[in-house]
Amino acid sequence: MTFAKTLRRLRSKARITSYCLATEAQLAPSHVRRLEKGERKNPSRRVVLELAQALLDSSGDITLKDVDSLLKSAGYGPLP
Repeated sequence: MTFAKTLRRLRSKARITSYCLATEAQLAPSHVRRLEKGERKNPSRRVVLELAQALLDSSGDITLKDVDSLLKSAGYGPLP
């Protein structure tokens, strides 16, 4: 699954808006929207981890397995 699809799926699972996710991750809302549309490729590991932390903080439905899937979809290894 692509990073864009994985991010959208997890944000939907967390039941938050892209604006809320961006605010929690301290990213520009337009940046998150472009990531979700697949217009921005290869986000840095730092950005992926900030998004993952925001998703974890926003919802008890997000697990570390979800975080690992987000990292993998961006081309990074899982959490240690």
